[in-house]
Amino acid sequence: MSLYAEITQKSIDFKVFEHLHIQRFSSDEILQTIKVLMGQAQYKQLSRALGEAGLAIYPNDEELLTINSLMATLDKNWDQVFEWMKTLMDLRGDKNSSSSYTIFTNALFNRLDYDSAWSTVNEALKRFPENQQLQTMHLKISEFRFHLEISKRPQ
Repeated sequence: MSLYAEITQKSIDFKVFEHLHIQRFSSDEILQTIKVLMGQAQYKQLSRALGEAGLAIYPNDEELLTINSLMATLDKNWDQVFEWMKTLMDLRGDKNSSSSYTIFTNALFNRLDYDSAWSTVNEALKRFPENQQLQTMHLKISEFRFHLEISKRPQ
């Protein structure tokens, strides 16, 4: 029985998320099941639980890290986005895309870690100087840093 079939049967047995049970499925099958579940509103929480279970088994799977980061972004869970994107970016090293930098910088910014967001967006712009999203983020972070600096000055 496929993972999707097991999860979506009428009487969902949450034992499917037990480490030993889900371990029999490949990371690709877990990923494909998450993608299908994400498209169905009634399975939103189920897709997130499956994503976390998948990462417990395959903690360095780039695709699972990416889809879990996406789901956390949709929930505006910036701490979780940060954790998963940090792991993903560390795994990819020099092969990170401009999109990865954008998501990671956005997570840092929304966690109010402006200094790290600033460093990250500057690093990203060295690699992708023409990227419009990164340029926009750079401007946004610059403005925030400027206003924070002004507010710290004595009147």
